[in-house]
Amino acid sequence: MIHTPLSSLSMQQILNELRPGDVLTHSFHGHRCGIMDSEIKVLPEIRKKVDEGLLLDIGHGQGSFTFEVARAAMSQGVLPHTISSDLHAYNLEGPVFDLVTTINKFLHLGMELDEAIRRVTTIPAQFLKMESEIGTFQAGAIADVVVTEMQEGAFELTDAFGETETCGYQLEPRYIFRA
Repeated sequence: MIHTPLSSLSMQQILNELRPGDVLTHSFHGHRCGIMDSEIKVLPEIRKKVDEGLLLDIGHGQGSFTFEVARAAMSQGVLPHTISSDLHAYNLEGPVFDLVTTINKFLHLGMELDEAIRRVTTIPAQFLKMESEIGTFQAGAIADVVVTEMQEGAFELTDAFGETETCGYQLEPRYIFRA
């Protein structure tokens, strides 16, 4: 797994080292050394590597997710394989808050609910080679369950560049069961 925002290396130099199954995290950011060119088009070399098996992860973090880049990438058929929050002490109070808020941002951008859920459960479990232990409701698996309620209304979501958009619905956690 590699982090590229603001790298002194070029994206091509980084991609030359990546193999199928590797993960490019913080992939939907608006900094230099990203997946987009200056016209907000997905770089052909990114598309080629994704076609060959490179995985894209959100890794929202404090500075690594913008609506502009995510919307553009998704409209060009490039979706994240995994959705993660990169939650840490510096973004607990925003713009990340939690993983459900990050999921809400992708629902707002048009991702179907079942696809968003796969990207925080089964796909990461497969990557970790733990698909029989996590991210599943199989008998014998670790029971990590978040029960959410879909709420309708006007909810503000803010990206890492401070851009705020209003969505018409959001998931709200109601119950959490751990192990």
